[in-house]
Amino acid sequence: MICFERRTFLPISCEAAFDLSLSIDAHLGAFRRSGERAVAGVTAGVIGHGEFVTWRARLFGVTWTMTNAITEWDRPHRFVDEQARGPFRSFRHEHVLTAVDGGTELHDLVRFEAPFGALGVVAERVVLGRYLSHLIDVRNEFLVTEAERRSGRSSTFEFAADPALRRWSRLFGVRAEECTVTLSGERLTITFGRWALRTTPSNVADIAVTGPYRWWKVAGPPRLSLADRGVTFATTNRRGVCVRFRRPVRAIDPFGLIRHPAATLTVVDPERLAAGLATRVEPQGDHVPAGSSPAGPGLSRFKETAKALVRWARRDRSVDVAERSVADGCSVAQPSGGGPDAQPIHAGVGPEFHRRYRVFVEGSALSAAAAMARLQADPNTIAPQGLAPFEKVVGDVGAMLVGDRFVVELAGPWTGPVEVADATETTFRLVTLDGHMEAGFIDFSVTETDGDLLQFTIESRARSGDHAMHVLYDHLGVAKNLQSEMWVETCERFPAVVSGRQHGPVDILTERVEGRR
Repeated sequence: MICFERRTFLPISCEAAFDLSLSIDAHLGAFRRSGERAVAGVTAGVIGHGEFVTWRARLFGVTWTMTNAITEWDRPHRFVDEQARGPFRSFRHEHVLTAVDGGTELHDLVRFEAPFGALGVVAERVVLGRYLSHLIDVRNEFLVTEAERRSGRSSTFEFAADPALRRWSRLFGVRAEECTVTLSGERLTITFGRWALRTTPSNVADIAVTGPYRWWKVAGPPRLSLADRGVTFATTNRRGVCVRFRRPVRAIDPFGLIRHPAATLTVVDPERLAAGLATRVEPQGDHVPAGSSPAGPGLSRFKETAKALVRWARRDRSVDVAERSVADGCSVAQPSGGGPDAQPIHAGVGPEFHRRYRVFVEGSALSAAAAMARLQADPNTIAPQGLAPFEKVVGDVGAMLVGDRFVVELAGPWTGPVEVADATETTFRLVTLDGHMEAGFIDFSVTETDGDLLQFTIESRARSGDHAMHVLYDHLGVAKNLQSEMWVETCERFPAVVSGRQHGPVDILTERVEGRR
């Protein structure tokens, strides 16, 4: 049996969110591009307690039919839908709604079991778990968009339909009438055929109306600029809006190897979209100006990755490594912070990992508070610059406050956007944001021990950010080894920062939380 959960904020009341979650029309809207249909039972409107709906969809070339019934009901706080007939041995989806400031938190708890014994277990872990969690994510994203529209918090912009380019677009499954830009105070979402770009308005650095364009450069699927890795979503060659980002985003590459510093969108009314973005972009004031992070992995970054993996494999310095599995009850709750683009633990893929890296220092010239003040003023003091330099994108230079944001330019084809969720005299906490290779949080602390030693600790709880990272981290171990090398080097740099000497080896503890998927 596979279990997973999701938490989603909807900017509407519990009553409205309850009805939206039960809406057959909303479900069909979420899966419009996949062709899912309601063929029996309640096929439109809001389904009620004791009623059923039969869904029909095509997956892996096979048509599947599944009948779900609403078996438990506590309006407007909770309901359960379960499979009455269908492909699973069992399927149960519990929806819990809780009123919070500004709206409702929707908590999805899904449990399912595949048939066919051992073969079913393999299918659960290899295919079905990932596929169903993806479906819940797609559905919830649609619910958020719809809730924002109903509450007047979002605007939708349609793409311009150009008969001259329509044939080329449809060859790649792109129909102008199904392509949209959705803008709210918390989200900027672009859907273009089977491609999508998601970010937040605060990530927008600049907006400009551009055009016309040469038709052969924009017709068909999304186009990648070889000059700066910008992406173009175009259904006409006349005019569009060029949006530049503070932090490059993923769009055309499902593995996130290519990140785009800008996107061009050929909507019907470019001036209206530009004006809408301008009113929602968060002013940066005297904070760090918008900068261009590398748009994608350069050759030098891959070289650094290879060197780091070789260093970890050789392990010619003093490192103590301990690994063990622990029960699901050892998992902890995701701390607050990160805003609407936070990437919490429950949004990740695969098992949860608790990792701790620790080093002791003797003869330190600084107290714990003074050492932490130096780290908070500039995390690059200890960050290995070849592996993980910190670039501050929100906040004042020389200080660290809750809400400050960094992009950690990790070696290899990854970036690590994070937000400061907590900062004290001897600690600070970073939570991962959308696009990070992991989903979770990481704590940094400096403490003084009874033996006149200074202890520096890095402690994280996270899951892989996507399926590709899950394979690289948990199955192949490449990303896990690279992470180990990165934080070991960070620990080894700490003694020099406090003018002390390393006492004993760097201590690494890895706990794999069993049962958390």
